[in-house]
Amino acid sequence: EAVEIAKRFEALGYCIYATKGTARALMEADVSVRLTRKLEQEARGIQYLPLHELLTEAEVVCTCLNKNVVLLGTEEFAALGEHKLLINTGLSPSYEISAVRKWLKRTGTYLSCDSDLALGDLTLLDFENVYFKNKASGGTTQALERLQEKVLENLFHYLEGKGGAEA
Repeated sequence: EAVEIAKRFEALGYCIYATKGTARALMEADVSVRLTRKLEQEARGIQYLPLHELLTEAEVVCTCLNKNVVLLGTEEFAALGEHKLLINTGLSPSYEISAVRKWLKRTGTYLSCDSDLALGDLTLLDFENVYFKNKASGGTTQALERLQEKVLENLFHYLEGKGGAEA
């Protein structure tokens, strides 16, 4: 969906700027992209580290990725190590289930998820170090999708000079 949106903006004459991961996906779809970093965050003192370095140094890692984006596998959990907390609030697990299961057997490892979608496998609840509330804030998935569609529709109507769509 993001690719189609970027193509529409590009067709209207806009330059597309994106951070590394998004830029890669857009370039694969033949969208012209200019690579950028999140400069406003760097100005606040936030550092960008390569993933393995980040996992090694951070004590708490939060993932809130798009659906079906798996970031953490066996190698990444080895880098994350012990005495760490992983929080996932994404629409699906940000990890391979077998890899997180192995990691949870290590000393001082904790996983917290806010929904069964984020957890990915309810048998992970067998671990004492897994925290699961099954209560996420915000609307339903359908409500969020409808809201996203309406926002994009309004934006394109505005950019094309047609005024905003009805809410």
